[in-house]
Amino acid sequence: MFDDGAGVAISLATAAAIKAHVDRTGLAPRRTIRVVLWGAEEFGLIGGRACAAAHAGENIVLAGESDAGADRIFTTDSKVATAGLPLFAEMASVLAPLGIDQARSNSAGGGPDVGPLAATGVGVLDLGQDMTRYFDVHHTPDDTLDKVDRKQLDQNVAAWTAAIWLAATDDRPLRTK
Repeated sequence: MFDDGAGVAISLATAAAIKAHVDRTGLAPRRTIRVVLWGAEEFGLIGGRACAAAHAGENIVLAGESDAGADRIFTTDSKVATAGLPLFAEMASVLAPLGIDQARSNSAGGGPDVGPLAATGVGVLDLGQDMTRYFDVHHTPDDTLDKVDRKQLDQNVAAWTAAIWLAATDDRPLRTK
């Protein structure tokens, strides 16, 4: 469940929350939001590479992945154009009440699945999770749903929902190339 079920649940719950907000308020993001469920990472980043190749001609401006379990997010990081950095400062202030700090580097690589997109100049949003327990269950028979703390999972969904909404409703340039 930590790998990869939690990331799938976080991503789909984030998309559902944003859709419910759009349906309820009539507000729509300026940018398209796409949910990708990556595959074949451990076998050579096949899904990430295939996605980057299939969408090479598109203007994808930002990518992020939730692939570090279900424990709380404690920091944000980015790799975006300088003109996009104020957005990430705003994002940090929105995420601070969730106990999330802002990193200062703007040198995030994203995860292995978004790495191929980042290499083409797509900006990176990285919400860093506490991985203290991750490798206790990662790829073991103990990787089961009962290891997921619901409060921490909810914090992940809240953080991703806020971050994605802010990025999708902003028009500052985020691509690095």
